[in-house]
Amino acid sequence: MAAGKLYTVEPLGDRTVLLTCRDELVAQQLANTIRQAHWQGIENLVVAYQSLAIHLDTRQESLSVWLHRLASLKPTPLELKPQLHIIPCCYELGEDLESVAKQLNIA
Repeated sequence: MAAGKLYTVEPLGDRTVLLTCRDELVAQQLANTIRQAHWQGIENLVVAYQSLAIHLDTRQESLSVWLHRLASLKPTPLELKPQLHIIPCCYELGEDLESVAKQLNIA
């Protein structure tokens, strides 16, 4: 990826476009931008660690039109709101110790 570029765009088969991103945040931002645009012809978005696969219905527009459109896409910032999750647990009692030991054949 060229210095300063946020992502690259390339075809992945005849109905999918792959955006390889600088980092995970850019991949998430691009997916969010596309979802908010409500573009017709997108069947599915798959976000991975540093990439975004866009599965298309190319009957509406050609793959080359999509490649051009996605190459000029500007990712919009995400508003990340951290949440605290409290998961209660108790290690001292070992309430499941016996059943786990039996499953692992170490009882």
